[in-house]
Amino acid sequence: MDSVRVPYDEESKKAALKDKRLIPENIEKGKNPTNVWEIGRLNGNSIERVGHPTQKTIEIIRRFVQSLSYEGSIVLDFFAGSGTTGRVCIEENRHSIQVDADASLVNYFEKHREKITFTTSKPYEIIVNEPIEYFLKRINSQVVLD
Repeated sequence: MDSVRVPYDEESKKAALKDKRLIPENIEKGKNPTNVWEIGRLNGNSIERVGHPTQKTIEIIRRFVQSLSYEGSIVLDFFAGSGTTGRVCIEENRHSIQVDADASLVNYFEKHREKITFTTSKPYEIIVNEPIEYFLKRINSQVVLD
């Protein structure tokens, strides 16, 4: 999947371009990640931090969201914690349902919202404590069939 490809370093790119089994256009897009992802941990003083004790990095959640969904799809996070998945979904044009037993999720997510970086100008809406049927009805009314 192109959305999670990582750039080749120059030496690896030259070697890949010499390999006749590989398609040069795909090499230019980058390589598909292996089963080991080198993503740094979230430091205690990181600007990503919103105060949740087990917060995950935006980079790892973004990779999951990009590789396992597409624009306009619904991402369900039953253990939303700090709301990182919701933030990434807004930035990546996905719908998000966040669930957590801790009511502090709303406060953590608000801190994320203040830090959102937009790659698009698509509007978004936050719906809190509404029945799931309401959310799904709203999403279905926005779907345009070809």
